[in-house]
Amino acid sequence: EFAGKEAIQLYVHAPFGELKKPWQELRAIAKTPLLKPMESCTVTLSFELKDMASFDEASMSYILEPGDYVLMVGTGSHNAAPAAVLALDEKIVVRIVTADIGMAPANKDRIALLEPEAELRVENTAGLPRAAFTENDVTVCWPEYKGHKEDAEPAVSTLHDVAAGKVTMEEFIAQMTVRELAVLCNGYGPGLPFGGMGRKDIPVTIKGEDGKDIGSCSNPDAMPGYCNPTLEKYGIMSTVYKDGPASVGKTAWPTGMMIACTFDPELAYEFGSACGCEAEMGHVDSWLAPGMNLIRNPIEGRAFEYFSEDPFICGLFGTQVARGAIENNAVTVCPKHFAMNEQETYRRGSLKKNIDAVDTIVSARAARELYLRPFEMVVTGARPMTLMTSFNKVNGTFAAGNYTLCTEILRGEWGYEGVVVTDWGDMDMVV
Repeated sequence: EFAGKEAIQLYVHAPFGELKKPWQELRAIAKTPLLKPMESCTVTLSFELKDMASFDEASMSYILEPGDYVLMVGTGSHNAAPAAVLALDEKIVVRIVTADIGMAPANKDRIALLEPEAELRVENTAGLPRAAFTENDVTVCWPEYKGHKEDAEPAVSTLHDVAAGKVTMEEFIAQMTVRELAVLCNGYGPGLPFGGMGRKDIPVTIKGEDGKDIGSCSNPDAMPGYCNPTLEKYGIMSTVYKDGPASVGKTAWPTGMMIACTFDPELAYEFGSACGCEAEMGHVDSWLAPGMNLIRNPIEGRAFEYFSEDPFICGLFGTQVARGAIENNAVTVCPKHFAMNEQETYRRGSLKKNIDAVDTIVSARAARELYLRPFEMVVTGARPMTLMTSFNKVNGTFAAGNYTLCTEILRGEWGYEGVVVTDWGDMDMVV
């Protein structure tokens, strides 16, 4: 009786094999245009065959197991019905990795993982459209980690020389004093190490042996604590960053959760573009968004900033928001909190209560298929230049200092070449 739009969703029911699988996983969505009563339209849904792969911890690889992959289509997970079958005769190894982010051996036998007890098969697929696919149909294009230049010139100068490939980052850093390096690990503003958020009687930056401030601020639009210090002799100037996932504070936009509820990726792109425009108007270089963590509990402290409990929705909408901001404005975004920051309570611990930071104990498969998937999608799909780590530990190691997470996976596997920043005052409680 009324005009409206509909969200069409495509799920994949994968076969059981070496690995147990959920009943169905979301792989594509599309939103119709505004339709008048009794009006119809054709919607096209597409996805990469490699995205159906599951992570096998035993072989440290993403694999497509042989069997029938049933495509389920509907307006939601509750009414998705079988629509077609993709048949695979032989196992396909989509990708092999070496970075093991999984739990320590001592924890593997102490934690029970939730898995389906038996395979639930989709019935009545005989009459559905059926197509076979092979390894030749699976396009795999992973970034190659090039590392640092080994034949760089020995001269050391400014950050511009690093960008030009004249010196390596290692050579550039080697010329700095310990105090100068410490300055770069803090924001600029009173109350270090929080930089603008702590006690006002604490200096805005670290002082040199001569008693003078080492860092300064070259951007008059910067708020205390929301810029990096200037070290002009090294060509390092102040850049401005500002919270958060619900915009930079000009317009009261709907939060990430509400944006995702539209199931409209194009709308998410426009939201990102508008927020990026407001960031540029405010001379903000890096918009501290989008929030890419999963909503594992509806009452977790930051649930409203995140998109969904579904990793595909989180990755898709985060990528669209990021692309909208980056592609239409002179700004970048800073996806956060990398990674597995799925609770706020004691995520950084408590000195008063003598409580350590939250330690996320997680299997490698759960980490890769659930918690890291949204970040992988936004890093490879939007190419942001900044990314924020989280306060918590991941399998015993603080996320910001986790080499497997921040170097082997982020840079090595995903090809990230931007700046990794810690969350505010991160690891200041470590003793």
